[in-house]
Amino acid sequence: MTAVEPGGSVPAEVDVLIVGAGISGIGTAYHLKMKRPGTSFAIVEARDALGGTWDLFRYPGVRSDSDLHTLGYEFKPWRKKHAYAGGGEILGYLHETVDEHGLRPYCTSGTASSARPSRPIPAGGRSRSCARATTPCLR
Repeated sequence: MTAVEPGGSVPAEVDVLIVGAGISGIGTAYHLKMKRPGTSFAIVEARDALGGTWDLFRYPGVRSDSDLHTLGYEFKPWRKKHAYAGGGEILGYLHETVDEHGLRPYCTSGTASSARPSRPIPAGGRSRSCARATTPCLR
């Protein structure tokens, strides 16, 4: 596995580049780390924080319309009695997951305008190229 390099940039090449540090991106990173230990990966996030929807939308009363017993991760079950959580609780759950499983070093943020492929993607769409990113996840 390859963590984000000192200074927050993504290594020149990774096996898997995960775009977005929301529920799906974090879950993908966990599974790569645990089930594919030889696979290098990085998470790039356009915003300066992880959490996706749950960090972006913070208006009063924002909550999931799906129960967290099914929306949450199988590897980190939702343990609270109430099944429907507010946005802040879900964001906290995502941060706990990232920290408990050591995923923060694989995350870089603020990449919306600075990410560029290091070389062209060949016909067929497969490339070992990766984007360059500049800022580690701040929150």
